[in-house]
Amino acid sequence: MGLTIDEYPVYQNSAYVKAYVNIRDIRYNKEEGEYKLSGFAKITTGDVFINSLYIEITSDDVFTDTWGSLYIELKRILTEKGIVLVDA
Repeated sequence: MGLTIDEYPVYQNSAYVKAYVNIRDIRYNKEEGEYKLSGFAKITTGDVFINSLYIEITSDDVFTDTWGSLYIELKRILTEKGIVLVDA
């Protein structure tokens, strides 16, 4: 499960490709009373790796849905960059 991007910018925004994003390597820990959740978003087109994004969020409360929390944060990050997403 991941996100489909119809136009992901490559080559310093000089071209666009259809891409797929999924979250991998989810890590969860508690440091100094704060919960930290992190993971990598892997962006590919076909079988070709394009890019990865590191995602990290913190909270005073326990994350009950780790994957869902990272998924929402990933959508926020990509939307801020002006990338249009489709839930896959």
